[in-house]
Amino acid sequence: MRPLARTAALIAVAAGVLGATADVVMLAAPGFARDPAAAQLLVSVPRITAGFLLGVTAIPVYMVGYWAVYDVLKPARYTGLLLGLSLFGIVQGTTFHGLAGSAAYLIQTQQPADPMAFVLPYLPIMLPPFVVLHLILGVGTILLVLIRQQEGVDLPLWLVLISPGIGTAALYAIGLVIAPLGDYLLPAAMNLAHAAFFAAFVTRAQTG
Repeated sequence: MRPLARTAALIAVAAGVLGATADVVMLAAPGFARDPAAAQLLVSVPRITAGFLLGVTAIPVYMVGYWAVYDVLKPARYTGLLLGLSLFGIVQGTTFHGLAGSAAYLIQTQQPADPMAFVLPYLPIMLPPFVVLHLILGVGTILLVLIRQQEGVDLPLWLVLISPGIGTAALYAIGLVIAPLGDYLLPAAMNLAHAAFFAAFVTRAQTG
Protein backbone atom coordinates (compact mmCIF):
# COMPACT_ATOMS: atom_id res chain seq x y z
CA MET A 1 0.00 0.00 0.00
CA ARG A 2 1.42 3.35 -1.02
CA PRO A 3 1.87 5.91 1.79
CA LEU A 4 -0.80 8.16 0.27
CA ALA A 5 -3.31 5.31 0.12
CA ARG A 6 -2.47 4.27 3.68
CA THR A 7 -3.05 7.82 4.92
CA ALA A 8 -6.34 7.98 3.01
CA ALA A 9 -7.51 4.69 4.55
CA LEU A 10 -6.59 5.84 8.06
CA ILE A 11 -8.54 9.06 7.50
CA ALA A 12 -11.50 6.92 6.42
CA VAL A 13 -11.21 4.85 9.61
CA ALA A 14 -11.47 8.04 11.65
CA ALA A 15 -14.41 9.15 9.53
CA GLY A 16 -16.16 5.84 10.18
CA VAL A 17 -15.72 6.21 13.93
CA LEU A 18 -17.02 9.78 13.76
CA GLY A 19 -19.94 8.68 11.59
CA ALA A 20 -20.89 5.98 14.09
CA THR A 21 -20.58 8.51 16.91
CA ALA A 22 -22.85 10.85 14.98
CA ASP A 23 -25.48 8.13 14.63
CA VAL A 24 -25.45 7.37 18.34
CA VAL A 25 -25.61 11.03 19.30
CA MET A 26 -28.41 11.79 16.84
CA LEU A 27 -30.62 8.69 17.14
CA ALA A 28 -29.70 6.26 19.89
CA ALA A 29 -32.01 6.01 22.90
CA PRO A 30 -33.62 3.28 25.00
CA GLY A 31 -36.25 1.49 22.91
CA PHE A 32 -34.74 2.33 19.51
CA ALA A 33 -34.51 -1.34 18.51
CA ARG A 34 -38.22 -1.77 19.21
CA ASP A 35 -39.57 1.56 17.94
CA PRO A 36 -37.04 3.92 16.34
CA ALA A 37 -39.55 6.73 15.90
CA ALA A 38 -40.73 6.74 19.53
CA ALA A 39 -37.13 6.66 20.74
CA GLN A 40 -36.57 10.09 19.19
CA LEU A 41 -38.82 11.62 21.82
CA LEU A 42 -35.96 10.95 24.24
CA VAL A 43 -33.24 12.62 22.15
CA SER A 44 -32.74 16.34 22.70
CA VAL A 45 -32.58 18.87 19.89
CA PRO A 46 -28.92 19.74 20.64
CA ARG A 47 -28.03 16.05 20.33
CA ILE A 48 -29.91 15.69 17.07
CA THR A 49 -28.29 18.82 15.68
CA ALA A 50 -24.78 17.76 16.70
CA GLY A 51 -25.22 14.25 15.31
CA PHE A 52 -26.69 15.59 12.09
CA LEU A 53 -23.81 17.99 11.45
CA LEU A 54 -21.13 15.49 12.43
CA GLY A 55 -22.60 12.76 10.23
CA VAL A 56 -23.03 14.78 7.05
CA THR A 57 -19.44 15.97 7.51
CA ALA A 58 -17.86 12.57 8.25
CA ILE A 59 -19.66 10.23 5.84
CA PRO A 60 -18.48 11.90 2.59
CA VAL A 61 -14.88 11.38 3.76
CA TYR A 62 -15.36 7.65 3.06
CA MET A 63 -14.54 8.49 -0.55
CA VAL A 64 -10.83 8.64 0.31
CA GLY A 65 -11.06 5.19 1.92
CA TYR A 66 -12.68 3.67 -1.13
CA TRP A 67 -10.07 5.35 -3.28
CA ALA A 68 -7.39 3.64 -1.17
CA VAL A 69 -9.07 0.27 -1.73
CA TYR A 70 -9.15 0.99 -5.45
CA ASP A 71 -5.50 2.05 -5.44
CA VAL A 72 -4.43 -1.23 -3.83
CA LEU A 73 -6.58 -3.55 -5.95
CA LYS A 74 -6.15 -1.97 -9.38
CA PRO A 75 -5.68 -2.97 -12.19
CA ALA A 76 -7.93 -5.91 -11.36
CA ARG A 77 -11.23 -5.94 -13.20
CA TYR A 78 -14.25 -4.39 -11.48
CA THR A 79 -12.16 -2.09 -9.25
CA GLY A 80 -13.30 0.99 -11.15
CA LEU A 81 -16.90 -0.16 -10.91
CA LEU A 82 -16.48 -0.77 -7.18
CA LEU A 83 -15.08 2.74 -6.71
CA GLY A 84 -17.85 4.41 -8.72
CA LEU A 85 -20.57 2.40 -6.99
CA SER A 86 -19.08 3.19 -3.59
CA LEU A 87 -19.03 6.92 -4.31
CA PHE A 88 -22.69 6.76 -5.29
CA GLY A 89 -23.37 4.87 -2.07
CA ILE A 90 -21.70 7.64 -0.09
CA VAL A 91 -24.14 10.12 -1.62
CA GLN A 92 -27.06 7.88 -0.64
CA GLY A 93 -25.69 7.38 2.87
CA THR A 94 -25.18 11.09 3.46
CA THR A 95 -28.66 11.79 2.13
CA PHE A 96 -30.26 9.20 4.39
CA HIS A 97 -28.38 10.47 7.43
CA GLY A 98 -29.70 13.94 6.73
CA LEU A 99 -33.26 12.69 6.26
CA ALA A 100 -33.12 10.61 9.44
CA GLY A 101 -31.86 13.61 11.36
CA SER A 102 -34.63 15.79 9.95
CA ALA A 103 -37.25 13.22 10.94
CA ALA A 104 -35.79 12.97 14.44
CA TYR A 105 -35.85 16.76 14.75
CA LEU A 106 -39.51 16.92 13.71
CA ILE A 107 -40.50 14.21 16.18
CA GLN A 108 -38.65 15.91 19.03
CA THR A 109 -40.00 19.38 18.32
CA GLN A 110 -43.58 18.33 17.52
CA GLN A 111 -43.86 15.64 20.24
CA PRO A 112 -46.54 13.60 18.40
CA ALA A 113 -48.65 11.12 20.36
CA ASP A 114 -47.86 8.43 17.78
CA PRO A 115 -44.36 9.07 16.40
CA MET A 116 -44.46 6.20 13.91
CA ALA A 117 -47.71 7.41 12.39
CA PHE A 118 -46.24 10.90 12.34
CA VAL A 119 -43.28 9.87 10.16
CA LEU A 120 -45.22 7.60 7.79
CA PRO A 121 -45.85 10.41 5.26
CA TYR A 122 -42.09 10.94 5.03
CA LEU A 123 -41.27 7.30 4.20
CA PRO A 124 -41.58 7.76 0.41
CA ILE A 125 -38.70 10.22 0.73
CA MET A 126 -36.65 8.30 3.29
CA LEU A 127 -36.93 4.73 2.01
CA PRO A 128 -35.39 5.09 -1.49
CA PRO A 129 -31.90 6.15 -0.33
CA PHE A 130 -32.07 3.59 2.49
CA VAL A 131 -32.93 0.74 0.12
CA VAL A 132 -30.51 1.84 -2.60
CA LEU A 133 -27.71 2.16 -0.04
CA HIS A 134 -28.19 -1.40 1.19
CA LEU A 135 -28.38 -2.73 -2.36
CA ILE A 136 -25.08 -1.00 -3.09
CA LEU A 137 -23.51 -2.62 -0.03
CA GLY A 138 -24.63 -6.02 -1.30
CA VAL A 139 -23.37 -5.44 -4.84
CA GLY A 140 -20.09 -4.10 -3.45
CA THR A 141 -19.57 -7.36 -1.56
CA ILE A 142 -20.21 -9.35 -4.75
CA LEU A 143 -17.68 -7.21 -6.61
CA LEU A 144 -15.07 -7.88 -3.93
CA VAL A 145 -15.69 -11.61 -4.37
CA LEU A 146 -15.23 -11.29 -8.13
CA ILE A 147 -12.07 -9.24 -7.67
CA ARG A 148 -10.67 -11.79 -5.23
CA GLN A 149 -11.12 -14.63 -7.72
CA GLN A 150 -8.86 -13.00 -10.29
CA GLU A 151 -5.33 -14.26 -10.75
CA GLY A 152 -2.68 -12.18 -9.04
CA VAL A 153 -5.07 -10.41 -6.65
CA ASP A 154 -4.03 -10.66 -2.99
CA LEU A 155 -7.37 -10.22 -1.25
CA PRO A 156 -7.94 -12.73 1.56
CA LEU A 157 -11.37 -14.18 2.19
CA TRP A 158 -11.52 -12.78 5.72
CA LEU A 159 -11.21 -9.27 4.34
CA VAL A 160 -14.16 -9.89 2.02
CA LEU A 161 -16.13 -11.24 4.98
CA ILE A 162 -15.53 -8.01 6.89
CA SER A 163 -16.72 -5.88 3.94
CA PRO A 164 -19.20 -3.11 4.79
CA GLY A 165 -22.11 -5.12 3.40
CA ILE A 166 -21.48 -8.24 5.46
CA GLY A 167 -20.32 -6.25 8.47
CA THR A 168 -23.48 -4.16 8.47
CA ALA A 169 -25.70 -7.26 8.20
CA ALA A 170 -23.86 -8.93 11.08
CA LEU A 171 -24.20 -5.88 13.32
CA TYR A 172 -27.89 -5.59 12.44
CA ALA A 173 -28.39 -9.22 13.46
CA ILE A 174 -26.63 -8.71 16.78
CA GLY A 175 -28.60 -5.55 17.46
CA LEU A 176 -31.93 -7.22 16.71
CA VAL A 177 -31.19 -10.23 18.91
CA ILE A 178 -29.85 -8.20 21.84
CA ALA A 179 -32.29 -5.31 22.00
CA PRO A 180 -30.58 -3.21 24.73
CA LEU A 181 -27.38 -3.32 22.67
CA GLY A 182 -29.39 -2.76 19.50
CA ASP A 183 -30.66 0.56 20.80
CA TYR A 184 -27.16 1.89 20.20
CA LEU A 185 -25.74 -0.59 17.70
CA LEU A 186 -28.48 -0.46 15.06
CA PRO A 187 -28.18 3.27 14.33
CA ALA A 188 -24.39 3.05 14.07
CA ALA A 189 -24.03 -0.35 12.35
CA MET A 190 -23.25 0.84 8.84
CA ASN A 191 -20.64 3.37 9.88
CA LEU A 192 -19.04 0.96 12.34
CA ALA A 193 -18.80 -1.61 9.55
CA HIS A 194 -17.01 0.90 7.33
CA ALA A 195 -14.55 1.82 10.07
CA ALA A 196 -13.77 -1.86 10.66
CA PHE A 197 -13.32 -2.56 6.93
CA PHE A 198 -10.96 0.32 6.31
CA ALA A 199 -8.98 -0.54 9.45
CA ALA A 200 -8.72 -4.18 8.38
CA PHE A 201 -7.63 -3.13 4.91
CA VAL A 202 -4.80 -1.03 6.33
CA THR A 203 -3.74 -3.84 8.67
CA ARG A 204 -3.71 -6.37 5.82
CA ALA A 205 -1.62 -4.07 3.64
CA GLN A 206 0.91 -3.55 6.42
CA THR A 207 1.28 -7.23 7.32
CA GLY A 208 1.09 -8.55 3.76
